[in-house]
Amino acid sequence: MARIVIPADYEHLSLAYEFVEAQAKALGLSNAEIYDIKLATDEAVTNIILHGYCGCEGEIQVDVEQHENALIVVLTDCGRLYDPTKKIAPDLNVPLSRRSKGGMGVYLMKKNLDQMSYQQTDDGRNRLTMVKKKALA
Repeated sequence: MARIVIPADYEHLSLAYEFVEAQAKALGLSNAEIYDIKLATDEAVTNIILHGYCGCEGEIQVDVEQHENALIVVLTDCGRLYDPTKKIAPDLNVPLSRRSKGGMGVYLMKKNLDQMSYQQTDDGRNRLTMVKKKALA
């Protein structure tokens, strides 16, 4: 398992998805699969910074593990508790002009990942687990 801890601010956002990208390349994920996990990581970390910490200082722990043919990314933070897996998908039939701003990030994460789960840790932290499987040839 590989780990980095980054400050919860936008200046350090790229550290998270570049770290995940390096691990995904090491596993041999395709460019499309790497894009999917990087997008999910970017969206999740952005949401933690914006909604979890709400501009306050904090840290985000990024753990990456390779398990057989899957890359597992676990984000842990001490921000406000929030379970993104319970977010209802947006109605894509509503014209863009009538949709509220935002709301597509979690939807895109769910669409691009093979699995996403959330748990509140015993010490009250958020833990989001994202799984991207390598396509078998």
